[in-house]
Amino acid sequence: MNLITELLSNSVKLDADSVGFSFDNRQLFNSCSTETLLEVADGLWFKIKHLQPELLFGKGLGAGPLLTALKLRAWELSRVDLKILFIRDTRKTTGKFRKLVEGPMPAQVVGRRAVFVDDLFKTGKTFRNAEITLLEEGFVLDLVGIAVMLDSWRGSRQLSVQGYPFFSLLRRHDLGLSRADHGLSRKLGSLLWHVESHHSGENVMSLKSPAVVAKGRVFIGNDDTGLYCY
Repeated sequence: MNLITELLSNSVKLDADSVGFSFDNRQLFNSCSTETLLEVADGLWFKIKHLQPELLFGKGLGAGPLLTALKLRAWELSRVDLKILFIRDTRKTTGKFRKLVEGPMPAQVVGRRAVFVDDLFKTGKTFRNAEITLLEEGFVLDLVGIAVMLDSWRGSRQLSVQGYPFFSLLRRHDLGLSRADHGLSRKLGSLLWHVESHHSGENVMSLKSPAVVAKGRVFIGNDDTGLYCY
């Protein structure tokens, strides 16, 4: 089973109380094959190794398996020994140090070339929180890139414009999932054609899939197994 099939089978969740969907990769990493996890790690490593990273950091359950797999594959494929910083959701309440950031101490990684790693990138809030946490805990790093398994194509665009090198294995387009881009008209120019859509049932978005244009017609599907032709 390849990565796209794994994602569609285990990660995409239809929201019962809305007309949308969400991603939950906890089930993916719990049930996917080792081969799939290594496929993700290999793909991300080959996208970021030219950055010559020395350290990876991430936050949350989704980042954990990727950090470990990436560290393993970077050594096996390129003999690069990466350090890892894992940012906890809450500060540890027991033990001598009670860390919020697990891994080397701040003084041991000052100025290291670092890449932020995550399974899913939405608005960028997790990345921003991770940045703030590291600074508050005394970590001064050289951020050279962001690497994610799946980019929802929202916050990544803003970060790319701001100069952050951004790399992903997949975008939601690759899964056949549509997106709303309110700035599209500014990019393409004046609107040439449009059609009013309608809901064919409660909590069903009528037009949701990417459109296909063939022989002068536009084909598009919906949540209710309908196929429309214009």
